[in-house]
Amino acid sequence: MRKITFIIILLTGFIVFSGCTKKEKLLTKSWRYEKLESKIMDEQIAMEKERIKTVPDSLKGELERRLHDFEQMMTVDMKKSTMDFKQDGTFSSDNLGEKSDGKWSFTKDKKILVLNTDLGGGNTITDSLEIITLDEKQLKLKSRKEGDDGILTLVPKDATK
Repeated sequence: MRKITFIIILLTGFIVFSGCTKKEKLLTKSWRYEKLESKIMDEQIAMEKERIKTVPDSLKGELERRLHDFEQMMTVDMKKSTMDFKQDGTFSSDNLGEKSDGKWSFTKDKKILVLNTDLGGGNTITDSLEIITLDEKQLKLKSRKEGDDGILTLVPKDATK
């Protein structure tokens, strides 16, 4: 009986994964945000730091605190955000407590990850992300939106922080 159960489990796993491409197998797991790179954001932070130097001392402390909080959110806090890609083509995300669900797919050439996020009421928003890296240890995506130079790096959720 044990042998039959083992064979059934083995065949089920084979059937489930046989329809997946290598990229789909690599993608379908839980990922944790690791880093967001953006020249535009870096320039804005640098400009804000320069602006803070010119404001009255009575405002500097509050502006510096706000900037510090923003930088903290973009470096430390964002590592709490996750994306879970499932084999059935659905995903769920938790972005600093803001949860969303949707459907994912690849373009035919497997170079673009397309996310259709459910906004409720039958409305969705579509994001197309260029896949820079997709392997066992890292998922690196580049925004394709005009005016957005962001590159998001994710690591497996169970990877040490």
